[in-house]
Amino acid sequence: MSNNGSRCKNADAVVWKVANEAAAKQVVDILAQGVAMPLIAAAPESMVSIYREQWQSKGAHAVLTDNDIEAV
Repeated sequence: MSNNGSRCKNADAVVWKVANEAAAKQVVDILAQGVAMPLIAAAPESMVSIYREQWQSKGAHAVLTDNDIEAV
């Protein structure tokens, strides 16, 4: 998230749109390092079913099912 720090300066939370396996694992890694503001993972149902428990146990503040996310 450090690369996006300037864009998140006035935010109350960060919504991380997870569109693929690599992004899902990145959320786990970022959460394990600690986050300075609430992180909400938004992912397709298929990713949520796999990663919800990991994200929540690492400190995600919310996990949203968003089936409109597409990998491009």
